[in-house]
Amino acid sequence: MRIAMPALVLLAACATEVTPERLQQMPTAEVCYLGLSDAGKRAMAMDEVKRRNDACENHKDEIARIHESERRASGMGMGGGMGTPSMGSGTMGRGY
Repeated sequence: MRIAMPALVLLAACATEVTPERLQQMPTAEVCYLGLSDAGKRAMAMDEVKRRNDACENHKDEIARIHESERRASGMGMGGGMGTPSMGSGTMGRGY
């Protein structure tokens, strides 16, 4: 549940307009992750981190957890991606 919460907060942030006021309510690690994962919001996120007199490097472990949670939620983890068929998909290993 602890891992799911940052993903839910980040998802909610993506579903609504991200403003400097909304960033002020988010934990620093999530602000950093948003800035690292969305080039359009990078400057605003880094400004918020700077306003807090903090640095994203101080939150690298939590950022990594958020990234892993996002990766799993998107189906990209553990071979769950939709881009490559599994060998047992009835194509007799031909890859199509």
